[in-house]
Amino acid sequence: MPRSKNHTRRVARSRPRGIMQLNPEGYGFVRTSEGEFFVPHTKLGGAFDGDLVEVAPLPANASKGRSHEGFDGGRYGHKPAARVVSVIERAHEVVVGRFEAAEPFGVVVPLDPHIPYDIFTQLSEAPDVEDGSIVRVRIAQFPSRNSAATGHIEEVLEHVDGLDEGVDAVVARHKFETAFSDAALAEARGASIDKVGALASGYRDLRERFVFTIDPDDARDFDDALSIEQVEDQGRLLWRIGVHIADVSYYVEWGSALDLAARRRATSVYLVDRVIPMIPEELSCGLCSLAPSEVRRSMTVDLYVNERAQLARYEIYPALICSNARLTYGEALEMLEGEGEPAASEGGKHAPCSDSPALENSPLGCSRRAELRAEHASRPHSGIEDQPVAVEGLYRATVPENAGRAPRAVPQRS
Repeated sequence: MPRSKNHTRRVARSRPRGIMQLNPEGYGFVRTSEGEFFVPHTKLGGAFDGDLVEVAPLPANASKGRSHEGFDGGRYGHKPAARVVSVIERAHEVVVGRFEAAEPFGVVVPLDPHIPYDIFTQLSEAPDVEDGSIVRVRIAQFPSRNSAATGHIEEVLEHVDGLDEGVDAVVARHKFETAFSDAALAEARGASIDKVGALASGYRDLRERFVFTIDPDDARDFDDALSIEQVEDQGRLLWRIGVHIADVSYYVEWGSALDLAARRRATSVYLVDRVIPMIPEELSCGLCSLAPSEVRRSMTVDLYVNERAQLARYEIYPALICSNARLTYGEALEMLEGEGEPAASEGGKHAPCSDSPALENSPLGCSRRAELRAEHASRPHSGIEDQPVAVEGLYRATVPENAGRAPRAVPQRS
């Protein structure tokens, strides 16, 4: 009797998907919702590091396929083996590598050790490229079981002798974005401090404080500043250490072109000869840089500590500040050691903002400083208890003696 046909429609089989993570030794791992799989180098299916791939588990009796222990001595523990069935999304369209002439081909060997495939180009397409040059190649065909990767050279980044890698090659290899969109630049150029609006919206006016920055000698943007003063707080004399961070969030609104650009970059990149900023220089070196004699928006943390450097209380709030001095690390150290001159801003020694109130927060009187030093020296101390010496030392080194008068009382806020 003939067997009846089964007309039930088959449902497409769902396979695990995940991001390929290639090891420089040639094998890879794919973490999926069904667990992590080991992929032998013979089962990569032309996948590159970072590609979104679909995998199929290998049968348990496949050649050492039960786990990757047989391939790598079990250094990473037991994981089921799988093969790449297809590449869903490519992570690399261009690759940076070293060009090697091999008539009639030009072979680009990727600088990234996680890319185990050479890319072949036609030597006739770029006859002037010197052997050993660092180039950027756009992939035209990704590798498969039966064919190698091919591509076209887009740009010669530089010729490098030996194993050194040039900065341009580093930028290209890591795909750092070096240009901002017109929309992001327009938002940055249209930004302003708006001091009146800041005060009306709840920013505190701290322009009377003596504020200073400490940064490397060649710094171009100053994103944090300090202020140090002794204040009377609820009948106690405390040190108020102000930490002032540039308020970038005011200028970078959620979902704006600036926000999207910053998300893609995630951070500023500091290279040996340049900086690739996370936000345009109109902000990073302008409105968000706490430059001397300029009013800036900040997020401020006030730390109230006693003479033993113990924290009594703190406050966090937005504020308007004005930096009075720009110090380098070397200058700050010399002042702490008593070898340097008082801090000077780029516009002159202790130059206040043109629109700031008169400086009212004074240094301690000489007699009171002597009393504190004598009291501190009479007590045994170690560790964090030594910090008041540095706090007072930096305070005396940076704040000018004629900045004001006695310690002011701190208004109490509910």
